[in-house]
Amino acid sequence: MLKFIAKRTLYSLITLFLIITATFFLLAGAPGDPIAAKVEQMPEKAQEVIRAKYGLDRSVVERYFVYMKNLITTGDFGESIVYTGKSANDIIKENTLISAKIGIIA
Repeated sequence: MLKFIAKRTLYSLITLFLIITATFFLLAGAPGDPIAAKVEQMPEKAQEVIRAKYGLDRSVVERYFVYMKNLITTGDFGESIVYTGKSANDIIKENTLISAKIGIIA
């Protein structure tokens, strides 16, 4: 039984890793700049500062490894671009209870 649980846990971790990786690269490869709508009226220098803040001035591969390092070592999903100044972890926590209630009702 212990072998079965260990095997399922390993498969779950591999699946989670593949989902996170695929999602990251699909979103990174999407057309457009993720913060273009927020900063289109700003001067170019200010846009560069915001891109640097979110790491968008780095290569996709470098951003991926930084993201995975932070996720594995601290469990940090990073800062939200949409909800400025808010951690993605906080957004997930806020909405988990609502999702659980809907799931239970369904």
